[in-house]
Amino acid sequence: MSKYKNYRSDMFRGFWNYREIEFKDRQHYFDSAHNIENSPPVFHSRYKQKNVIYKSEMEERINALIPKGQHHRWFRSMSSSQALTLSVFGNLILYDRLEILAGITGDDDKPLFTPIRSNTSDWQIEYSVNYLREPRPTSVDVFIENSPRVAIECKLMEKEIGPCSSGRDKKECDGKYEVEYGKQYPCYKTSREITYWKYIPHLFNWSDDKDYNPCPLLDSYQLVRNILAACVTKDEKLDPNNGHAVLIYDARNPAFQKGGAGDKIFQKVKSDLKNPSLLRKCSWQVILEAIKSDAALQWLASALENKYGLHAGA
Repeated sequence: MSKYKNYRSDMFRGFWNYREIEFKDRQHYFDSAHNIENSPPVFHSRYKQKNVIYKSEMEERINALIPKGQHHRWFRSMSSSQALTLSVFGNLILYDRLEILAGITGDDDKPLFTPIRSNTSDWQIEYSVNYLREPRPTSVDVFIENSPRVAIECKLMEKEIGPCSSGRDKKECDGKYEVEYGKQYPCYKTSREITYWKYIPHLFNWSDDKDYNPCPLLDSYQLVRNILAACVTKDEKLDPNNGHAVLIYDARNPAFQKGGAGDKIFQKVKSDLKNPSLLRKCSWQVILEAIKSDAALQWLASALENKYGLHAGA
């Protein structure tokens, strides 16, 4: 069995144990169509908010942090990285405890979120980026506005970071960036007036007048979008000195360990940046360590350990 399959099995086993203990007398919360142990427990659509960790008095407020229509398709699955993201950052926002993240550094020892501002309204979950001229605006998992701007991408059990949907759909794109061969635009996104390639040559060692096979965005699309979201201002000006992107991952997930598929993509994007510090990463385990340092958040740390099997510093 592969390392990822072992990891997947361990995670699912933990989720089912958590369901049995935490929801022993509330089994009606779950969708019976997904009541099989080779998949994670899935909440019924009417109880999807129960997939988030919160104190009962905060239920309405924490779930309101995700704008209407911005829930991921499988938000109600216990393996949802969006539910984990809301459980962590939502509580830090509502309890005004974001300052505990101030000392966190990424895997490259660069600070992730400093300076931490006391204004929690600067932190938004499922932030809509409407300045890259996309037909459907980019939604960033967590976004910190003002200076520095930080676009945070959160992963849990994913096997990859997020490929370009156009490059995976041969009707739209053949997965190549080609200047010649009769194409009006080398990138399908550009043909739709999306401005990625207006900024990419200024941030990356990628030229807009050179052929690439495969296209640099094919497997790195989501990371590149987040870098652009952080380094372009609302008035569509490039400002790389006041923004960066952060990837948060599960240290147990083989895809994000050295040599894993997700890690390879991350390292390739980082090495191709003109300023590699525009992309940073850190594990949920490091975030949990910061949460455990706050006596008022011990309940949250304990719940994260019980549900996700996370352990600080692991």
